[in-house]
Amino acid sequence: MSKYALILVLLALSGLSACKGAEEPANRWVFTCPDGFRFDIEYSEDGSMAEMSSVDGRAQLSVARSGSGARYTDGTLVFWNKGTAALIEQNGDVIHPDCQGEPVSSRP
Repeated sequence: MSKYALILVLLALSGLSACKGAEEPANRWVFTCPDGFRFDIEYSEDGSMAEMSSVDGRAQLSVARSGSGARYTDGTLVFWNKGTAALIEQNGDVIHPDCQGEPVSSRP
């Protein structure tokens, strides 16, 4: 196989893998905490906002500075997550630690 044919094959394969990975990242997650609390987070397309929903109601949270992971707050309530792990703080106290999340498919 010539050097040019090999380059063409590699380019074709890389194009196919790019098509396969074109799935959009999930913008809606469901979290469950060890204390039984369960909540959903839906991120805005640009990631600047997150809406948290639970049996307690809804909260609109804005992105905030974080040393690690993602942090959203409304000034009283804080949602922090890194990967699939999350916690919720209220007035500076952690009220739901060690929560685990998974993405919710947007497909029916």
